[in-house]
Amino acid sequence: MASLARAKLAPLGTEVSAARAERLPFAAGAFERALMNTVVHLLDRPAAFAEARRVLATARGRLAIVTVDPAGAERFWLADVFPSYARIDGERFPAAAALERDLRGAGFDSVAVHERPTRLRYTREEALERLRARSVSSLALMDDDEVTAGIARAERTLPPVLEPVLELLIVIAA
Repeated sequence: MASLARAKLAPLGTEVSAARAERLPFAAGAFERALMNTVVHLLDRPAAFAEARRVLATARGRLAIVTVDPAGAERFWLADVFPSYARIDGERFPAAAALERDLRGAGFDSVAVHERPTRLRYTREEALERLRARSVSSLALMDDDEVTAGIARAERTLPPVLEPVLELLIVIAA
């Protein structure tokens, strides 16, 4: 991901660094803005949020978080294809209350959570290609038999075009 970002941003004079969110190699107060995009479910949130608070300017610093809303997992199209999908995503993505608790615990005084349903669109073939390539990270947490059966189910039942709603949480912390 860092290589892709560098290729895209280098012509704009933007520097890209890769580091663990729980241990950032930047000075205190070095940034006004930080973004965590669909990653908080993979982090030690209290440690990562404390680091974000540390590197953000105290008066103007803002952390934006984009993450999947676990409350919407059972309504996402993959829940119809894979029996364990809703449980897996419901457990691995943090709920709004957990995010707010962890952010306040890390020293953020203001936390605003916004629900953001986002309509996606892809063809049946695009969806099947993603499933066959196992590019949906939740599939890595399922056993092979469920994934194989789910892909076969999708091949039989998906419509020509899918327009599912992905329920996201947008969190702004200051």
